[in-house]
Amino acid sequence: TSRYGVLTLAGPRSREVLQAITDQDCSHKAFRFFRCQKLHVGMAPVRALRLSYVGELGYELHHPIEYQRYLYDLVMQAGAQFDIVDWGYRALDSMRLEKAYRLWGVDMTADWTPLEAGMERFVALDKGDFIGRDALLRQQERGIEMGLACLVIDVDDAIGTVFRDVILLALIGFVAMVVMLLPHIHKSKTDAEDHKPPGNVIVEMHWPNEMPFDVDLWVMGPNSSPVGFWNKGNKVFNLLRDDLGTEGDATEQNYEVSYSRGIPEGEYVVNAHMYGRLPPGKIISVKVVISVRTNLEITRQILQSTVLLTRHNQEETVFRFRLDAEGELVKGSVTTLRRPLISKQM
Repeated sequence: TSRYGVLTLAGPRSREVLQAITDQDCSHKAFRFFRCQKLHVGMAPVRALRLSYVGELGYELHHPIEYQRYLYDLVMQAGAQFDIVDWGYRALDSMRLEKAYRLWGVDMTADWTPLEAGMERFVALDKGDFIGRDALLRQQERGIEMGLACLVIDVDDAIGTVFRDVILLALIGFVAMVVMLLPHIHKSKTDAEDHKPPGNVIVEMHWPNEMPFDVDLWVMGPNSSPVGFWNKGNKVFNLLRDDLGTEGDATEQNYEVSYSRGIPEGEYVVNAHMYGRLPPGKIISVKVVISVRTNLEITRQILQSTVLLTRHNQEETVFRFRLDAEGELVKGSVTTLRRPLISKQM
């Protein structure tokens, strides 16, 4: 949706990959099949479901959409030691066929009952009355006359007719002949170079989730204007998420993030601004993380710091730094010398 995304992590080493990026216990005993848990993966809040549609150990990682690129990068970095690869819907469809996982509208329709479709384990006939229960009980008593089956047909006899008890069955809507080549397919170096996306400077800001206060992230790239909550984009930066504290916030996370288009050479400024009013004595600890993404596989953190905000309209420069044309931090360029960005807009 516009608010939430999902990444599917599947494969025999998927548990090890997930465990590498969260502090919570992902063992089989602690996180069993068909269960759901709330995890923190790095700085991303994740609702993890232990299930997959490919017939292998796997997880669905549901998350606020603004964390998707960050979460993807963490998964790919953790899985690199296992030769992790991207896979798409065509591969998923082939793998679920091999496991005999049904697909509504293709393998199952309203023309067949759950018993005929082989889905009886998901029907609780003892839970009380529901629409269709009596019909299912009658069918169960008299026995199933036809049922969905998965067949692997010899390619030399693929046009043969399938009989059971000399009664012609409706030919099953799919024939599964799957060759699992996906783990062995890799992009050539030339192909990978041709498809590298532009790099990005990623600036993330977090403050305690239990604090209902509005803190604003302001950034400025080389030869450009400041970007923040009332100027959400220019030729260098875009403010991807403007957190309003508790008011109008789609998630429970206090989090803002900006991404650049490419990696322009020059000076960058990152400020934290206390927008709302604070009760006397209240202190907000704001964490800022800066990363550089030079290609699809690599996001590397280059700077991290924490600033304290104590009063309304306080603006603190968290970092000033320079990047060269390769996205490398220029030695000796990092400073916290104050440079207001909001007043520059006013």
